[in-house]
Amino acid sequence: MLPDLKEHALLLGKILGNLQTLEFSLRVSLHRKEPKPSRDLLALKVGDVVDANYLTDYSSLIDLIEDYNNKIANNNPIFSINCGIVDLRDALAHGRILAPESGFLQIVKFSKKDKNSKVEVVFAEQITPGWLKSQIKKVHDEILKIINFNKNIFKAN
Repeated sequence: MLPDLKEHALLLGKILGNLQTLEFSLRVSLHRKEPKPSRDLLALKVGDVVDANYLTDYSSLIDLIEDYNNKIANNNPIFSINCGIVDLRDALAHGRILAPESGFLQIVKFSKKDKNSKVEVVFAEQITPGWLKSQIKKVHDEILKIINFNKNIFKAN
């Protein structure tokens, strides 16, 4: 069966949008917890220099999740973000997309090479509509944890 390329593109876009929403939600939540001076991000232009904070620094997604889980969710399983989401993001960013002559695309991600110039396959999936939909839901569920945490905090205040 050949994939519907329009559906594939739409679902892949949803995953990427959810991953960006997750990262920015983490950044906003952490910035609220430890506010530092910041400028209007929408007014920035190339060449502007601003203070580093959770909204502007180069923290990786895993660093943001770990900081959020430790500083905000206090490792509460109900609100803690699953670090496994990073594997999906890294696979999409750094994996190899393979297109067989028939069937669905495949994604394969390799580790960094070891001292013997060997690499390990660390991610391998067939990119079916079902897989894409399950990944969209997985990331969306993590975003909902942040939303629900913020609702509980602001309701209590």
